[in-house]
Amino acid sequence: MANRSIHQQPFASNRVAGDVFMIDRSTNTLKLDESALPPTLLTAQVVIASADVLTMFTTPIQVIPAADAGTVYFVRGGIIEFANGSANYATNTNAMLVSTTTPTAPAFLASIASRTVVPLFSQTGTASVVAGDSVSITVQTGNPTAGDSDLTVTVWYYIQAI
Repeated sequence: MANRSIHQQPFASNRVAGDVFMIDRSTNTLKLDESALPPTLLTAQVVIASADVLTMFTTPIQVIPAADAGTVYFVRGGIIEFANGSANYATNTNAMLVSTTTPTAPAFLASIASRTVVPLFSQTGTASVVAGDSVSITVQTGNPTAGDSDLTVTVWYYIQAI
């Protein structure tokens, strides 16, 4: 069979277990099973009103609901974006994504002190593994003060069976 152009290939927007991807070459056809591919990268996003940002220490904000039994989240990174507002947040501005709603250790750490885009990536470059729990955003030591900007928090993650 002759090679096909990209526009001649059928398109599937998502893959499911058992899918087989065919690679046509003029001399042979190769098959790649879906299970050999890396997991699908997912996105979760939450908009946090400025009033809720001011209480994030006492009331963490859930970004991803609890993982199903037998699965874990691998959080790859994320971004915090600011909207509106004219005043920076002050004191207690180290925001983090954590593995529980009662955090003990940050997955990612970033400051929300100035109204700029804040990337959330692991210091080590590895994914943060979250087994059987939700992923939330909070601050480390106490509620922020001042500040009046809404936050949009976007998290990139994938789910893996264990």
